[in-house]
Amino acid sequence: MMSSKKLTSILLIASILISTSVQVSAINTQQTVAEESTLATTENNSEETTSVNRWENSTENMTTVEERATEIVLKKDSNKTTQQESQTTIDKVTVKSIVTSTKSLVLENGESRKLTIETDPLDIDKNTLTWQSTNNTIAEADKDGNIIAKGVGSCTIKVYADDGSDVYGYCAVTVTQKVQNFAFKDAPRTMEIGEQITVATNIIPLSATNKILRWTSSDKTVATVSQKGTVTAVGNGKCTITAKTIDGSEVIQSFEVECNGTVAPVEEKIKVTSVSAVAIRKIIKENTSFKMETTVSPSNASNKTLTYTTSNSKVATVDENGNVNAVGKGNCVIYASTKDGSNLRTGCVVTVEENAQSVQFTRKSVVCRVDETVDLKPKSVPDGTALPDVVYRSTNPNVVTVDKNGVITTLAKGSCQIICISADGMKVYDKSSIVVGQPVSSIKIHGSDTVYLGSSTTLTARIYPFDADNKEVTWNSSDNSIATISRDGTVYGLSEGKVTITCQAKDGSEVFATKQLTVEEKPDAVQQLINVAKEQVGNGPSKYRQWYYDYEGSGIPWCAIFVSWCFDQIDGLGKYIVASAGAGSIARESVASGLSGEWHESEYSDSSTTPQIGDVIEFVWNGNGRYFSQDRYFSDHVGIVYDVDDDYVYTIEGNTGSDDDDKSSVKFKLYDRTSGVINGYYRPDYTK
Repeated sequence: MMSSKKLTSILLIASILISTSVQVSAINTQQTVAEESTLATTENNSEETTSVNRWENSTENMTTVEERATEIVLKKDSNKTTQQESQTTIDKVTVKSIVTSTKSLVLENGESRKLTIETDPLDIDKNTLTWQSTNNTIAEADKDGNIIAKGVGSCTIKVYADDGSDVYGYCAVTVTQKVQNFAFKDAPRTMEIGEQITVATNIIPLSATNKILRWTSSDKTVATVSQKGTVTAVGNGKCTITAKTIDGSEVIQSFEVECNGTVAPVEEKIKVTSVSAVAIRKIIKENTSFKMETTVSPSNASNKTLTYTTSNSKVATVDENGNVNAVGKGNCVIYASTKDGSNLRTGCVVTVEENAQSVQFTRKSVVCRVDETVDLKPKSVPDGTALPDVVYRSTNPNVVTVDKNGVITTLAKGSCQIICISADGMKVYDKSSIVVGQPVSSIKIHGSDTVYLGSSTTLTARIYPFDADNKEVTWNSSDNSIATISRDGTVYGLSEGKVTITCQAKDGSEVFATKQLTVEEKPDAVQQLINVAKEQVGNGPSKYRQWYYDYEGSGIPWCAIFVSWCFDQIDGLGKYIVASAGAGSIARESVASGLSGEWHESEYSDSSTTPQIGDVIEFVWNGNGRYFSQDRYFSDHVGIVYDVDDDYVYTIEGNTGSDDDDKSSVKFKLYDRTSGVINGYYRPDYTK
């Protein structure tokens, strides 16, 4: 029996041994965790038994422990300074960067999504990070990065390091609201032929992001309906008027209307035979106007509408009603042309004479920086005359000063007006508005070049420089009958065609950018898949690995990840392909999981096989059509078939280099249809 004094000594020494081990382990945490994780499964049971036996052993074993503990105690003082310095170094480690899994996120109201992060260093305690939202009424985040959509709008989710480093990551969140239901207001049950009724609708909820409806008539020979809900009765009978949401909510409502009456006979169209101007010459002063009078024959012409144009808009302009406005000294011709196809035209020669002399600023609105000099370029009117005796005044000399020549110097941020007045102060000639700050210098529009009919896509504007004072923009569509665009840049496709989208800065800098969009019918699922795959050609593995692993792992074969990613981009197709990192597992896992699809052997193995566009092609590099020691789906590589002819099968493949080559990319390739490197084809059922 060991004495209690000796036992106490041994326990004290063992305690010191354990304490010393813990300090060493703290410095090598990552290596230790990895080693323990590897050994945990295989050594768990045996370790428990060994541990019990070790402490129940003979006095000789206890003595060995005592000697080992004594040795560490002797070394403790000599290592104390080094350990303390190491611990101090560890305590001073701060976060260098925080990167969120995505920089932008679009959520439906009430939807939630987890936002993951990657820090440098990687082993930062996530409990030392703080999650914040710039607007909790739109979206908020919990301590684990779960983003919850609360209300329609946009905000930014930020995750901060609490170590004083001021490092943070962010994600821009946009919350949308789909239509839940809608109801017709005063929908007609009967109509007289020729009658028109616009049907109003109540959209639920009022906060729905996209309230546009697509209207259709079951029989256009009975009644037609415009995309604004205007129903026109054109023939006898009954038809159904249907309205459907285009925001993806698939809400449909309809009503039946019965049309009665007499169909009016088609009137004979009578074309214009002559058109003439009442006055063929006009002499007017600058800034005056008159209406161009015309005579159209015959008086019963079906369409007597005229189109007005000017030969020189710097001399005179004309509106759609023939109102002419004199702009500057000179001569021009105002033309009036028929619109009924008769191709007739008349004209009036207009001479504009100069008014009394005045002064105008060439630059009526200026946005500039502090410590900048800008010439407002005052000029005399009419052109060519000497400037009268004038003076210039600034309404806020603390922001902008102006010299005797109309040249301004900016002193501080703010705004003011520069006024040009006569030297005697009796007349104000012109004014120029000045804003001093950081103006927008350029805009870039990012987003898809295509929007499908009845669907939407969102464009974003990147403002340069990033520290511009006013980053607000306005969006406009060149043709709202083809596509409209909302204030947040969401484009809605209404009819097939092309439109130009314009994004303009609202800070007065007059900077703008344009982007052409095509509105077209949505292609079928196979064509969508091929379109998506083709757009990836030339890309490396980064975004596909990020999608699959939630981090940009390197040295990981990614051909199958690429195929799964492509299918995941198409609505409803994710169910056909198992998200997979293994080249040979696409077909095997899909079939085994009971997904809708078929396996077809290669033409090398089965001459009756015919590959099709949209097939997932699998390869074996031994050239024998299969590894006979494996199941028939086992493969080395995988891609997507985008075309087939009598001799070749054409593919799009990721990881076209070696497995550990991060410089490999997505490429177009082709193979002889009877090649032994083709194992076979997995063909999803795209119709379900």
